[in-house]
Amino acid sequence: MRILTVSDVVEVSLYPNLDRDRFSAVDLILACGDLPPEYLSYLVDALKVPLFFIRGNHDIRYDTKPPL
Repeated sequence: MRILTVSDVVEVSLYPNLDRDRFSAVDLILACGDLPPEYLSYLVDALKVPLFFIRGNHDIRYDTKPPL
């Protein structure tokens, strides 16, 4: 199983122009907090894999607008 793990900083190599071929083997995304919900939703939409996330101390928008 291949897991894409993201945390704290929006990675410019993943957003907004993700190379789907480079990440085609990813089976799921694990987000470890402090990322915009829009970024996580983009990754899920682009890779078509499940997302598991842990809220960080700066993730106050997740109550009203959680990642898809």
